[in-house]
Amino acid sequence: MQTISLCCPLLQRKTRGSFSCQLCIPKKKREKNSGKEEINVFYNQENGGVDSQDQMCSLYITARKTNRWLMRLFYRITDSAALNAFVIFTQNVPNFGELKKEKRQKFLKELALALIIPHRRQSFEVQQTPQDVKQVIRSCGILSAPSPAPSTKQRHSAQRKSCYNCPRSMDKKTKFICNKCNNFVCEEHSNRLCNQCQE
Repeated sequence: MQTISLCCPLLQRKTRGSFSCQLCIPKKKREKNSGKEEINVFYNQENGGVDSQDQMCSLYITARKTNRWLMRLFYRITDSAALNAFVIFTQNVPNFGELKKEKRQKFLKELALALIIPHRRQSFEVQQTPQDVKQVIRSCGILSAPSPAPSTKQRHSAQRKSCYNCPRSMDKKTKFICNKCNNFVCEEHSNRLCNQCQE
C-alpha cells in the first residue's frame, strides 16, 4: 500500500514507487502477528480508561432529555467533573465511607449539598423571595444564617396603595408597609408601638 504525503514538494523524494517526507510520518507500520497498524494497536491498549470512565459516569448520570446540544455537553462535563473529584477525594481520604458501594453516592450527596446550601441561604435572606419558596427551604433543612431581628418600626412609603388584607371593594389606601412581608397594610390590620416598647 502506497502512502503519499503532501507537505512540501521540495522535501519529498521517491523511493521505490512511494513518496515519503522527512518532516512527516513515514509509511504506516503494521504488527507482524495481527497485521494491524501500530496506531490501532496502541489505541486498543490504552482505551480501557475511557471505557471505565463511561461506565462509572453511567451509574450516576445527570443528563436529561433536551434538544439543546449545549445542555447535553454541560451534563457530560458535570458528570466527568464529579467523577474526577470523587477519584481525587478517595485518594486523599481513603477511609471515607463504610461500604465501597456507598462511597460515591455519599460523596455526590455531600457535593450537591455543598453547592446548594450557600445559594439557598443567600436567597433565603432576600426579602423578595416568595414565602412558599422560603417554606420549602426550611422543610429541606437548609437553615439560614443568623440575621439581626427585623425592626418593629412601621415603614412608610411616599406612594399609597390598597391594603393587602382589606377586601378589594373597600379599596382602602395606606402608606404603611409591613416589615416582614413588605405588603401595604392599613391601621386596622397593623399594630402600633410606642418608642419604649419598640426598644
